[in-house]
Amino acid sequence: TWRRVVPGAWEYPTIEDLLPSLEALLGFINDWSLSVNLDFRQLDRVGFSQGAALSYAITILNPDRVCSLTALSGFIPDGADILIKLHQLEGKPVFVAHGREDALVPVEQARQAVKLLEMSGANVRYCESAGGHKVSKLCLGEMKKYLEAELIRLVT
Repeated sequence: TWRRVVPGAWEYPTIEDLLPSLEALLGFINDWSLSVNLDFRQLDRVGFSQGAALSYAITILNPDRVCSLTALSGFIPDGADILIKLHQLEGKPVFVAHGREDALVPVEQARQAVKLLEMSGANVRYCESAGGHKVSKLCLGEMKKYLEAELIRLVT
């Protein structure tokens, strides 16, 4: 897990719950990029489930650190809906994929994330398919098209 878990209770983490992990991850990236003498101020983020939640949090709180976002079977952490309005994501490329039968993270979480991201100005591609808490073959193919288009955009 990316956060402290309270025994006997599972709930979606808040943006505050994820802050220590977010800060540790960005610190690790900063230290590593210095050690290899490469500039990693901007990254493409990909996350699955709670990794998607952490990727959403990084994107919302540090949009200048993220080139693009791919969120798979995840959710926007509680409290981030307020912050997303403060940190505009105008034109930020985002791909979201989710299964309609996901029992761990209900598909409504993805639908709500798409709405919030679009309201913030992000350029969102959404793939919803049959299936549970995984990436379907259909959405994997759509993600491949999205990532190829992003690569072409970056090199041209």
